Amino acid sequence: MRLTRSQEAALNIEKHVCVTAGAGTGKTTVLVERYLKILREGNATPQEIVAITFTNKAAAEMKERVIKRLSPQEGVQDLKQSNSLQRFRDEMNSAHISTIHAFCASILREFPFQAGVPANFSIIQGIDQKLLLQKTLKETLRDIATNPDHPLRAELTRLLRRYGGQQKLIDFFANMINQHDVIEHLMQEIYSNSNDKEIHEALQQRIREQLMSTIDIPEFIRCLNTVMQVATGKSVKVVRDLTQQLETVYSENPNSAEAPELLKYIAVPITIKDGNIAKSAFIGTKTDTTDIDTEINFLVSAAKKIKILPETGDNETSDVETDDDFLLSTTHDLLTLYNQILNDYEKAKLSQGTLDNDDLQLKTRNLLRNNEQIRQKLVKRYQYFMVDEYQDTNELQYELVMLLTNNLNSAKLFIVGDPKQSIYGFRGSDVRVFKETKEKITAEDGLAISLTENFRSLRDPIGFVNYFFDRLMGDGSENEFEVQYEPLTQARQACANGEIKILLGTHENEAADEYKLIAQHIKNMKASVETLSVRGKNGQALERPIQYDDIAILIQSRRHLPDIEKALLTAGIPYLTTSGVGFYQRQEIYDIWNYLNFLSAPSKNDASLAGVLRGPAFGISDAELYEISLQKDGNFWEKTQNYKAKSSNLKRAIHTLNKHDQFAHRMPVNQLIVTIVNETGLIGTLKTGIYGQQRLANYQKLLELARNFDGDENTQILPDFIEFLDVLITEEPREGQAPVEACSGAVQIMTIHTAKGKEFPIVILPCLNRRGQTDSEPFIDEIFGIGFSPLKPDDGYRKTEPSIIAHMKNRSREKEVAEKKRLFYVGTTRAENRLILSGTLSEKGEAQEMLKWLDTHLGICDREDNLPRLPFKRNVSRQLEDCTSTDETFDDITPIEFPECLPSALEPTGISAAFSVTELANYARCPLRYQLENVLRIPTDDQRETGWDETEMDNAIRSTLARIRRQLDTENLDTIIDQALENYPEATTESTAALRTYVNNFTNSELGKTAFSAAKTYTNQQVHADIDGHIIDGRFDRLFQDKAGYWQVVIYKTGDLQDSEAYQPEMELYSLLAHRRYPEQPTVTINIFFTEQDHYIQKNFSIAELQETTEQWQKKISALQRGNYNKNTDHCCSCPYADPNGQCIITES
Repeated sequence: MRLTRSQEAALNIEKHVCVTAGAGTGKTTVLVERYLKILREGNATPQEIVAITFTNKAAAEMKERVIKRLSPQEGVQDLKQSNSLQRFRDEMNSAHISTIHAFCASILREFPFQAGVPANFSIIQGIDQKLLLQKTLKETLRDIATNPDHPLRAELTRLLRRYGGQQKLIDFFANMINQHDVIEHLMQEIYSNSNDKEIHEALQQRIREQLMSTIDIPEFIRCLNTVMQVATGKSVKVVRDLTQQLETVYSENPNSAEAPELLKYIAVPITIKDGNIAKSAFIGTKTDTTDIDTEINFLVSAAKKIKILPETGDNETSDVETDDDFLLSTTHDLLTLYNQILNDYEKAKLSQGTLDNDDLQLKTRNLLRNNEQIRQKLVKRYQYFMVDEYQDTNELQYELVMLLTNNLNSAKLFIVGDPKQSIYGFRGSDVRVFKETKEKITAEDGLAISLTENFRSLRDPIGFVNYFFDRLMGDGSENEFEVQYEPLTQARQACANGEIKILLGTHENEAADEYKLIAQHIKNMKASVETLSVRGKNGQALERPIQYDDIAILIQSRRHLPDIEKALLTAGIPYLTTSGVGFYQRQEIYDIWNYLNFLSAPSKNDASLAGVLRGPAFGISDAELYEISLQKDGNFWEKTQNYKAKSSNLKRAIHTLNKHDQFAHRMPVNQLIVTIVNETGLIGTLKTGIYGQQRLANYQKLLELARNFDGDENTQILPDFIEFLDVLITEEPREGQAPVEACSGAVQIMTIHTAKGKEFPIVILPCLNRRGQTDSEPFIDEIFGIGFSPLKPDDGYRKTEPSIIAHMKNRSREKEVAEKKRLFYVGTTRAENRLILSGTLSEKGEAQEMLKWLDTHLGICDREDNLPRLPFKRNVSRQLEDCTSTDETFDDITPIEFPECLPSALEPTGISAAFSVTELANYARCPLRYQLENVLRIPTDDQRETGWDETEMDNAIRSTLARIRRQLDTENLDTIIDQALENYPEATTESTAALRTYVNNFTNSELGKTAFSAAKTYTNQQVHADIDGHIIDGRFDRLFQDKAGYWQVVIYKTGDLQDSEAYQPEMELYSLLAHRRYPEQPTVTINIFFTEQDHYIQKNFSIAELQETTEQWQKKISALQRGNYNKNTDHCCSCPYADPNGQCIITES
């Protein structure tokens, strides 16, 4: 394998090595090659090498690549070398290639007694860990609150009054437990002192030292002198005298205590109250600042920090309790209760024989700290340590590495990562650790190597990244959380240059809505004749048309997702969302939770009752709910039942809720949910609309969760399930939704965090004007301690304002902005060919947040004649033209949305249900077949077979024909078929040839030619309709508008046309679906095309026939619900439950 010079240098196994690997520079290759080199030349076995990866997936992939490279190579004649490689390959199963948690677990399992852990411990993580912690918290606090003699009752009482509620307090304690290591550090370093005055003075000194460390005094002096050369304000003389004093003091002693005071004296006259420069008093109103803007910006930034420097001096004469004193006394109570909760949590885990992920690291660290014999044993065991993604480690992991390498005096340490890609601060990673370790490695005569050759991106994306981020990140000296930018160089061989495009949405112009701009731009790229430069199997550059699955939309937050999904659905663009808005946070899950929560205690859960009544189950108006709330006496449920002017919907709601209340606590949760959803008509709202498929899949996932819960004998069914689901809603925002079948060739949507480590031909970064989630109280800061603004009961529950909070907020904001820059960098460097950046300007036409950074450095809001000179072609658009064909066509999987009122209100005695066209057609042909197939679910011989079957051929035909919009598209039929078969790897040459024949049968038919000549066409449409309160859903394979302006439906069928009458029920049902969609049409035409036989049947339904058909189907559905499963022998010849002689397998009794 050919490596670059810097990659070769990183393979040095004689020294400690720190590799800074820019995006797309091949760090994984370096990791694998270095591991192999150690085996070949380092006189070490796999058991003497430790390789730490960020994820289990990365560990598995690295191990797989190493094993593959150790496999026997053709042409290798050296028998000794071959035997050695085989031995290493055999030992790889026990190689230490894992996450840090797995490695720590292996140490604890080896020394459980010495580490004080159960010998056969299991690891509790994810939602199980959160549930156990929540349970422990609530039980501990309940025990204290309900026991008048409990020694901690006074502390809890004070905290509840000062912190503002039990749940907020529980959430804070959970956060403290999850930052156990930081809290322990603060308790030792700050709060162990029993003298609050000394603690306060120590904190003030920490603040001064921390702030002074971020202020570049020589640069501050230089900027002042530069500005004062042109400044004409009245305060210039005073500032000049103070600056000279500062310069003298600093030159004599950089650590002089006088310097901070002089800085504060200077900061006041050069800035105004809002923090901006004092133009009148200092700069002068007529002074031209064009050449000194950089210096002014630096002075403003520094002055903000200087102004909040704590005053030096002694406050011992003051007897008045300050807000900082009150915070400190409250923190003592907090930590006292924290110790009790932590102790109870440890006992709870011990009783289960479990450790959580934090335990794995903390207990390993403590073992290595406290047992020198075991530490030395491990130090001697391992010769090499390799840590991947080192930018995402923290201080605890740094300490573990130092303990295991004997502070770099034993094993050789290799770390690789990119500080510019450190984006996991919310998980506790600390970008500063990379710099700290790098400095320690170089101090030990180690190597610091940078990989800058980018093999991923084309010229313009790299040009943009270098130009923009060099200015945004700079040298990383702005504060301790910033990192230095190192430019990339293009190593990818290609003739194309790539493209940078910026889309600017506005509020006042609907056509310039950002999400519509994105959707339109995607359609334009797909419809244009432009090509992408892609890498072939042998690395050569190839040109091909843009496909939807070349495009990835990378979002900062899931909050943006619904708007983007809606725009793509409206535009008919297929998409696939990875880890979208959390499963437990979807509205359909909230609706069911509200219903269950009300039933658990009707007289207590008023909020849930209101949610149920106004939700899709009953649709009670806000006006009626308001009138109910005005009733006197009783809880909301009693008011609802006693309300006199009940609407018909409210009567139905009360009847249904009372009915469900009678058996809610006796029925398994799974069965209760099914009953609720079916009997209220919620099933209809789940299945209809553009999100129907996803909502229904989420509902089915919830049922599976309830089934598993019902199987737990230790639960109290409904109350425990509600609490369980409540915790999931609160704690699991990242739980993925239920998967739904996705069409091939879809735009990918995911968060930037999910996309890390991936690459895409085209990347879109939307919503750059949006502000991300910001840190807020309470703060847990490793330098300044614990901070929040407690309420003061003796002062009218005034929210206090401890001065230390401002410093915590400032530090948190610096950390947040620095990570946001890195998040932006990660997003942009995923692009191989094209990078599209989008955002919405404010109502004043201004850029905000990330968009403002772009405007500052690229002038995206400026006129063309006022742009900076850029090393790449930049294209800014505020409105796009539609470059698609004049024939209106729509892409796959665009459901037709029916009116919001579906389903219609049901009578209390009726039971609403949902059926597919296929299910009802089977029932109409033979009720007995419906019972066998849909009720008893007895498999047929066809369903037991494996391989390429009729169903897969049916799906492949639909997928292929959906891609053919016009007759002209058939010229590329082979390419279209190849794309359609990407999801069918088991397709054979014979089946591919058959597929081509079947598709040609339709394209060359009279019906096909008519459909292809239509002005408007939809394909693969999921449709729904309400028939007598029941939801019927089906799919139109093709929907086109004929020359008369009427919509016709086409359904594709495989198999033989043996009995055309057998398809009458389907045609009737499809006619009803089409009529609900286009009620103004005097006739509805349904076509069923048999692809194998090149034949189709067609039927026209008049309005009178449609009315008669509706009435007939109402009767059939009623019979089905009564359980009428009679046998109909008219269609046995085509029934899968018939024997070889065409006789029903169910004999008469």
